[in-house]
Amino acid sequence: MSDGMYIDFDQAAFQQFKRNKKQFTKEVLSVAANGLKKSAARIVAGAKTRLKDNGSVATGMLRNSGSVRPQVDGTVDAGFYADYAYWVEYGRKAGGMPPVKLIAEWVRKRHITSDESEIESIAFAIARNIAANGTKAKPFLTPSYEENKSRIDEIMQRAINEVTNNFNGG
Repeated sequence: MSDGMYIDFDQAAFQQFKRNKKQFTKEVLSVAANGLKKSAARIVAGAKTRLKDNGSVATGMLRNSGSVRPQVDGTVDAGFYADYAYWVEYGRKAGGMPPVKLIAEWVRKRHITSDESEIESIAFAIARNIAANGTKAKPFLTPSYEENKSRIDEIMQRAINEVTNNFNGG
């Protein structure tokens, strides 16, 4: 009597396939992560240029707060971390008082006066004006992202292609 018909698959080949797949995935993710970091750096650099071009650099605090921050999940944050970055990007509607302390620093950097009591008075007057009239938006990060977002997809595709073309199965 016959036990039927069967083919015995080689377990060693299957194990090698699993190792190759894991190595391939690791390499693609590594190359893609580097691409993301480069893209994020390009976005931040473009935004810094826009800040200068639109007259938003006085103290340098906002410009210097721009950075790229890789996250544990493999994503990358590109942003500006000064407290007032949002207000420069989107503007501010009339209403509540902005922080006088940050405006005082701006007055100091602009050398409007060197008298400390005058600095505080000027800063308070500016803050009151902003509270009454708001500020105009001066987008810098969003336009830089929009300008570079198609390149992010290209970089990811290039990373996959590079690994695929160079992959030898470990």
